[in-house]
Order: sequence, then structure tokens, then C-alpha cells
Amino acid sequence: MRFCCDLDGTLDSFTAFFLPLLTAVKQGDPTGAQVQVVVLTGVDHDPPVRPEEFEEKRQYLAELGYGALYDELVLVAKPHDENKAQWCTDNDCRALVDNDKANVKAMPPSCLGLLCWQTRE
Repeated sequence: MRFCCDLDGTLDSFTAFFLPLLTAVKQGDPTGAQVQVVVLTGVDHDPPVRPEEFEEKRQYLAELGYGALYDELVLVAKPHDENKAQWCTDNDCRALVDNDKANVKAMPPSCLGLLCWQTRE
């Protein structure tokens, strides 16, 4: 199962919640055999996503304390809602936590969309 979290406005805005949650997930399943934690986040431009953007996001995740708490980093270009929904459909994602209502609404029926409140969007 894939459990996805957005970075910008979600993981970085709610570290007090997500650091312990993802720590518990990784302690319970350190190899990701049952639950893979995916950081599924957007970049603010049209395709393609540039390779250096992955390193920038990895560095940002490490600075926030998430360095060992995720299994995969996925970056999507605009439109975020369509591209995140398509990625979740293609990759059997079962849940996405995001701060953007459009992204949550776009999730396929097989993927639970969870909207974080008190956000910028």
C-alpha cells in the first residue's frame, strides 16, 4: 500500500503531527513491505520536472527531519490535481494527505483524500 503526503504546505506546515506519525509507520514497517510512504508534491511550473528539483526537495525534507521517513519522492508538474490523481491511480495509492482542496477532490475512488486545515490554500 502507498501512503502519500504532500510536502509544501502539508509536511512542512504540520511537522509536529507528521514527524511522529511517519516515524511510527517506519518503525512498524521499516522496509516498506506493507506501507510505502511517498512524498507526492508539486513543482510550480509546467512539465518537465528538472532533475535538480529532486535534490532540492530531498534536502528540504532532510532539513525538516523527514530524511529517513519516506520511501519515495515523486514530483509532478502543473496541473497538480490532475497529475497527482493520475499518479495515484497508476501506482495503487490508497491515501493522500494534502493541503489543496482541488488535489484531494481529484483523487480516484480507490484513494482516500485527506485535507489538512489551517493551510495557505
